[in-house]
Amino acid sequence: MVAMRMTYKVKLILLADYLLPSSLLALDYAEDNSDSEELKPFPDQKFIMIKNKYHCQGCPRIFNSECSVKRHLKECGIEPRYQCAYCQYTGKRKFQITRHTKIKHKNQNVEIIDLFV
Repeated sequence: MVAMRMTYKVKLILLADYLLPSSLLALDYAEDNSDSEELKPFPDQKFIMIKNKYHCQGCPRIFNSECSVKRHLKECGIEPRYQCAYCQYTGKRKFQITRHTKIKHKNQNVEIIDLFV
C-alpha cells in the first residue's frame, strides 16, 4: 500500500509541473475526499500527454502526436491479424506484410494471409 501511494505522489509532482488542457490530462484529483492526494484516471482517457509526448496507458510506448497514439490504441494488446504466405512473419497491418515480402522474398508475389478469417 505504501509503494502505491508513493507512485501516485510522484505522478502528482510530475503533472503539477505542466499545465495541460483538461481534455488531454488523464488524471484528476479524487473528488470524494478533498484532503486526498490520490489521483484517479478518467474512464474515457487511454493516454496521458506530458511535455508534448503521448503515453499509451496499455503499454510503455510513447508517441509524438495524438494521431499516432490514437492509431496505436486501435491495435494495442491485439494479436497480429496478417501473416506472410512464405514464412511465419505476422503484422497488425497489411502494409507491414507487403513491406516484409518485398524485402525478404524479393522474387515472390505479395500474398497476405488473414488470420481472422
